[in-house]
Amino acid sequence: MRIVHFIPSLRLAQGGIVRHVIDLANLLSGIGVSVVLVTFDDQDAPDDWIRERESDSLSKPCIVKIPRTRLPRLGPVTRRRIRELLVWADVLHLHGVWPPEHLWLARIASRLGTPTVLMAHGTLDDWAIRQKGVKKRLYLRLFGRRMLRRCATVLCATGEEHRQAARNLPGIPMQIVPGILDLSPFEEPRQSELVAQHWDSFAQGSRETPRVLFLSRFHHKKGIETLVDSAAILRDQGRPIRVLIVGSGETEYTRQLRSRIEDHGLGNFVRRH
Repeated sequence: MRIVHFIPSLRLAQGGIVRHVIDLANLLSGIGVSVVLVTFDDQDAPDDWIRERESDSLSKPCIVKIPRTRLPRLGPVTRRRIRELLVWADVLHLHGVWPPEHLWLARIASRLGTPTVLMAHGTLDDWAIRQKGVKKRLYLRLFGRRMLRRCATVLCATGEEHRQAARNLPGIPMQIVPGILDLSPFEEPRQSELVAQHWDSFAQGSRETPRVLFLSRFHHKKGIETLVDSAAILRDQGRPIRVLIVGSGETEYTRQLRSRIEDHGLGNFVRRH
C-alpha cells in the first residue's frame, strides 16, 4: 500500500491535526505502508523521516516539501511532481476541508484514477461551519462540495462529528474512523517537555486530591473556561481538584484564561503553562 498525505504545514503549534498526521504516518510506516507526506512547511517533521524520495519499501515516512504559491494550482514543476506522486500512490489522503490546494489535488487524483479520502478533523461540524459562516458556505457551494464528491469517502472521528457533517453535506459518503494519536510520550508525564516544567509542583500535595491535565492548543472551542469554572465550584464545595493547563494559543485568549483563574482565586489549584 502506498499513501500520499497532503497537509499545508507541519507545525505542531497549529494544533491536533498536525499531531494526528505525524502519528498516523509513523504508525502506517511501521506496519509496512509506504507513506509520502507533501507539505509547504516541514518545520516539525521528525528528524528521522526521509527527505524527497519515494519507493515501495520506505522504512520511514518520506517528506516532499513543495514551494507555496499564491494560487492553489501551484507552479508547473510542483504540479509535475505531484502528478508523479499520485500516479505512484494507491491513495491520496487529505486533511481538513478548507485548504484551497485540495481542490486541485482531488481533481488531478480523480483524473488519474487515484482514490482520495479526506479526514474532516472537525472542520464540517456545526461550530466550525458557523465561524466565518458566510464565507465557508459560499466556498462549499461554489467549490467544496464538488471536491468532496470526488473523494471516495470523508472520514469523521466520532459519531457526533459524522452526524453534524452529514447534515451540512447531505449525499457525501462518510465513514467513522477514530483519530490516531501516539500516547506513549505521555505514559510518564515528565517525558513531555511542556508538562515536565510544571509537573513537580502540580503533583505535590495529598494523593487524594484529583488531578486534571489539559494538554492542547488553547482555543475557545476547547471549553477551557468550563474546566476553570468547574475547579472553582468544586473548591467551594470542599472537593478541590488540581488542574494543569498546558499548551499554546492566541495571546488575547491566553490572557483571558489567566484573568479567569485569578478572578476565581485559583492560583493554588490551577496552573497554566
